[in-house]
Amino acid sequence: MNNSRYRTKEYIVEGMDCADCALHIEQKLSKLPGIKQARVNFLSSRLWVELESNGPDESEIFRTVKDAGYGLKSFTSEQRDFIEVEETGAKENGISNRSNFAGNSGCKKC
Repeated sequence: MNNSRYRTKEYIVEGMDCADCALHIEQKLSKLPGIKQARVNFLSSRLWVELESNGPDESEIFRTVKDAGYGLKSFTSEQRDFIEVEETGAKENGISNRSNFAGNSGCKKC
């Protein structure tokens, strides 16, 4: 696979109440043409979107997340440094960021 064909964008998601919210965002974004993969870490509120070189622009990504009921903002390097420390501590304590729910967890947003 030629990695230059893809680029990764990173964001902070606002307003998630549960791990199913993260799954909901992943599913919505994955339906957009030109998105290879969308991953959301519920614990850190991080979103990674792997886009084809001709994938959607940022305004479409922001609009899709907003239409799903959540906020989105660009991710800074200062946030990355802080969150990596937080995630390391969570992993050491056995806390996972992924959900294995088959359906709605009862969250009002999902």
